[in-house]
Amino acid sequence: MAEAGALSEIGTLTDGHFTAAGVTQGGGLTPMRYLASGQGLENVLSHAAVGCAAGMASGGSCGSNAAAAALSDAASPLTIDAGFAGGTALSAGIGAGTSAITGGSAAIGAITGAEGYLYNQMGGSIMWGHGDRHVDDPAATRSEILQNLPDPANIGGPFGGTTPNYIYRAYLFPDGTINIGTYYNR
Repeated sequence: MAEAGALSEIGTLTDGHFTAAGVTQGGGLTPMRYLASGQGLENVLSHAAVGCAAGMASGGSCGSNAAAAALSDAASPLTIDAGFAGGTALSAGIGAGTSAITGGSAAIGAITGAEGYLYNQMGGSIMWGHGDRHVDDPAATRSEILQNLPDPANIGGPFGGTTPNYIYRAYLFPDGTINIGTYYNR
């Protein structure tokens, strides 16, 4: 959760949280104008720093995870318009591809990209439960779940989900936090 807190705080400090209307909360900038601003650059560079730390903490690479975080954040003008599910999947894909191209783990890059989108652009968060003990590759599992999450506007309370390889149970809290409590192979 330290990564979540850091990414959320970056958004707060650099006015990087967007409203439902697709503009920054404090300055009313569109994603493209925000990215071209000094605050947008600070946001991208700060995401890179958090990505580096998260990559090292998860046994991955600082450089590849920093690149995944920065590039997926820089793509926010495209991903923010895709909505919750689409933006999460696009950000995960950008993070995965960037990490893999730069010699890192695609799964860890996907998680970094998706979480940056969720915590910063969408102002939401994910809490992970005890599902890691049920799967062989927790990073790949989390990556696949993030890329297949439904839009919270279409769910309420507890819900179950499936991906091509996994089944999971989750709960949507009133503040928008999604708790993914358990997950396992199909």
